[in-house]
Amino acid sequence: MHNPDELCPGGGYIIADSAYGLSPWLITPYPHDTTDVCERNFNYILSSMRMVIERAYGKLKGRWRILADGVMSSSYRRCVRIVHVCCILHVLCIDNGDILPEEEALNTGQFDGGNGHGQETSEEVLKQLGKSKREYLKNVAWQLRQ
Repeated sequence: MHNPDELCPGGGYIIADSAYGLSPWLITPYPHDTTDVCERNFNYILSSMRMVIERAYGKLKGRWRILADGVMSSSYRRCVRIVHVCCILHVLCIDNGDILPEEEALNTGQFDGGNGHGQETSEEVLKQLGKSKREYLKNVAWQLRQ
């Protein structure tokens, strides 16, 4: 298992869809058949944030072929570094006026880096910690809506 602070420093987290397992650093939506208004609101906000991220990643893929073809590495750290470097270079390009036309940039794309966590030693504990964090984030989102 990777060190969570290495993946998400400072208690941060990654948002993901329901195909991934919930953990303290990987926040997934509540089940889609939930009837709880707060949970549905949280799912809507989480989905909206994922769409923004997917569009941004699609633009990165439009500029950097290594991302469009799929990052081929068995090293999770190397994959993260490649994406990080592409982000930095992308910002440098924009700062220097090298902006891709919208029609050339891919407008969709979802990074599928696998779970990258290897064998989980206490999967149930991680899931419970993830549930606690998701519950906290749901309550914050609900309070902001009020």
